[in-house]
Amino acid sequence: MTSANTGGVLVSDFDGTMTRYDFYRLVVDELLPPDVPDFWEEFRSGHITHFEALRRYFAAIRSSEADVLAVVARMELDPQLPGAIAALRSAGWRVVVASAGCEWYIRRLIEHAGVDVEVHANPGRFEPGKGLLMEMPADSSPYRSSALGIDKSEVEKRPAEIAVEAANALNCVVALKGPETHIASPDGELYLYDGGDIGLATSGSGDTLAGVVTGLLARGASPLHSAVWGVFLHGAAGNALEKRLGRIGFLARELLDEIPPIMNAF
Repeated sequence: MTSANTGGVLVSDFDGTMTRYDFYRLVVDELLPPDVPDFWEEFRSGHITHFEALRRYFAAIRSSEADVLAVVARMELDPQLPGAIAALRSAGWRVVVASAGCEWYIRRLIEHAGVDVEVHANPGRFEPGKGLLMEMPADSSPYRSSALGIDKSEVEKRPAEIAVEAANALNCVVALKGPETHIASPDGELYLYDGGDIGLATSGSGDTLAGVVTGLLARGASPLHSAVWGVFLHGAAGNALEKRLGRIGFLARELLDEIPPIMNAF
């Protein structure tokens, strides 16, 4: 989502968005020995960073490279991705992968599909007996973070300011989600949405929101209007499901059926 006077940028984190399954989840389920320590507990206790925890899990793989590549294939890259990227590019959009995962498996999947996109992810290589060795990006990389981005607690303290800072730094419209949603444009406009039910905190809900925003863009709305209306429609859909099904139990895909009636009400 970008300001109206610049080319559009669509950013995806790849695992679970461009693919059906997350590489880390498949690694845990299929490739790790049973005696691997709980590195996430070390992360939660503050002893290691998020990057280091993920690096250690990948390094604990003792399967052959062929077995790991078979798992990569089972991530299931969206078969419609090449066509979608081509359509976005023809409309003037730039597509970027920004992932905390490893470039080693991301590039294999997208290159196998014949897709050429900009990728920002941790470099790495596979070595038999040593696993997938993920490394930090070079110090010169403008995207490098020793701990994986800005501290979450800092974002929670001043979400409106962070949204404005990000919009200015990236020259794009930013929707910063949380109990409240702050939507900022690089032109200095700032919107607050404080509706939406807690049931929206379900797996895939953010992907649904991204799809709604993209759909509004495709209909000709500006990036800012698409973000504002997308956030509102997403929240209103959650409210409608909460009244009918309760706060827990509804699925992200059920949000979509609520969108048309809400739009038709305006």
